[in-house]
Amino acid sequence: MKRTGFFTASLYMRMKTALLLPLALLSGCVLAEYDRRPARIVQRSSSREYTGHGPNCPDLIAASSMNYDNRKVGPLREIAARPLLTVHEQIHLIDVTMDSMSYDDSRAAVLEALAQNTDLAPDARMHLARKIRELSTGADRVTAALMKNPPKPAPPPPPPDPREAANDGTNTALGLTVTTQGRVVVVAVDENGPAAEAGLQVGDVMVAINDWEISDFKSWKNGVKSEIVARKAQDLWLKAERGGARIALNVVLKK
Repeated sequence: MKRTGFFTASLYMRMKTALLLPLALLSGCVLAEYDRRPARIVQRSSSREYTGHGPNCPDLIAASSMNYDNRKVGPLREIAARPLLTVHEQIHLIDVTMDSMSYDDSRAAVLEALAQNTDLAPDARMHLARKIRELSTGADRVTAALMKNPPKPAPPPPPPDPREAANDGTNTALGLTVTTQGRVVVVAVDENGPAAEAGLQVGDVMVAINDWEISDFKSWKNGVKSEIVARKAQDLWLKAERGGARIALNVVLKK
């Protein structure tokens, strides 16, 4: 009876192994294929010009969905080094790196690549500096890379639009200067400007630009912005008071 029981148990184990082994091999093949798919996605997309897809860009999602750090680190470093990443993508990349990776050495490798990116945005730089403090290893080399990549200076402000009414009352597009207190009175006219060519004179009191009524300097500025700047007008009517009478002058702006 004991011998029969031994052979019965042995036969059961053999049948169990024969059934479970193919399933285990099949599961391993599925996981391996799942782990390779994102790598192919990243490799294929890196060959085209990257224009940005926002914080949910497919490549970032694909790379972060891999199972192991050694598979993630290469694609994530490649994404971190790309130019033209938006600030939202850079911040999302930092968060994905910190949350989805298991080891600080791997995290530091990705963050170092981002710290070396010359297009690193100021907000992403600040976020990266905060996240560096959470690293137990590799923080020094990420900090060194960040120090070697100083922030870009802010771009200069755009030049003022000559059609805008300046705070001192001048308007180079119209070629005139008006008072900034009380009623809007013309105090200077450029003899070669559009206003002078239309017949505007010193002492004229401005009452309207097209149908925009003028009562003070604030309404003058708003009228210039609405009727000239916003509409990009080249032809307009200036209405003024001269000697108690109202006049309307057709002004053609120079291109």
